[in-house]
Amino acid sequence: SLTDQYITVSEGTGYGLNPQYNITTDADLFEKYWLQSQDMQSKADKIELLKKAFALYRGPLCETAAGSTWLMQESYRYESMYSNVVNALLETLFEVRDYSCMRDYATKSFVTDPNNTYAHYWLIVALVRLRNKKLARAAVEKARDMLSEEDFGDLYRMLERMVPGFVK
Repeated sequence: SLTDQYITVSEGTGYGLNPQYNITTDADLFEKYWLQSQDMQSKADKIELLKKAFALYRGPLCETAAGSTWLMQESYRYESMYSNVVNALLETLFEVRDYSCMRDYATKSFVTDPNNTYAHYWLIVALVRLRNKKLARAAVEKARDMLSEEDFGDLYRMLERMVPGFVK
């Protein structure tokens, strides 16, 4: 019976989930939503899938095993996927001109990824579009403190193209 089986099993390539169980992890759903969003023609449907993926992300994969060589590649892939989800969500929200939602999601994304240059960019663009230049300038200064000099330089150049003369 299945109750006599282990949830994890040892295979030739390492450990994995027992295929006799139908187990779906948050990480599996996260990746599923991300992959589905890439094929969406409807911006509204794409945004909903990206929001679902965003809500599932809780930070680095298996944080207690961080640094383990067996996990490093998968962990990096997962974190990169999260950056892609954030960036795609913010860009799509910009395309539909939902600047308030852009602001909210960019701000939320800093909890788990404070160094995402594009999230800083989209936050500042959203604040400018919402006509809140004071907060936008404060967001620029916060980005200057949080990002590396090189990343801030990239942010500066992106902002100059979108909002000429805004960053001084």
